[in-house]
Amino acid sequence: MSESEWQRVCQADTRVEVDRFAWTAVNSAEKVHTVASLQHDPMGLFDLQGNVSEWVLRSPDCAVLKGANFTDPAELATCDRSIEDTDALSDGDPQVPTSQWWRVGAPWAGFRLVFED
Repeated sequence: MSESEWQRVCQADTRVEVDRFAWTAVNSAEKVHTVASLQHDPMGLFDLQGNVSEWVLRSPDCAVLKGANFTDPAELATCDRSIEDTDALSDGDPQVPTSQWWRVGAPWAGFRLVFED
């Protein structure tokens, strides 16, 4: 999913009570949860905010993380939030060369599979 696609979906989402839709530091008990274990958003999507931040493509050569995750305060569950991919997220990776997607310093990072009918 591209960053602009993620932004459009997020901005179309009109949720008011973040705790009903997102696992954040307030309600997560500091752990990731099974997908779809909270209410879906008005578009029918689960976990767009909260649980894990999602890898999206800003450009063909640049991935960023969007959305809040289970370690974040609910106030960070906004459409504007981006986390740049930095070397600090890969510190301690035992793989040589380091993984393109797995980040040792970001156990709260994931991705969404999008299928077209």
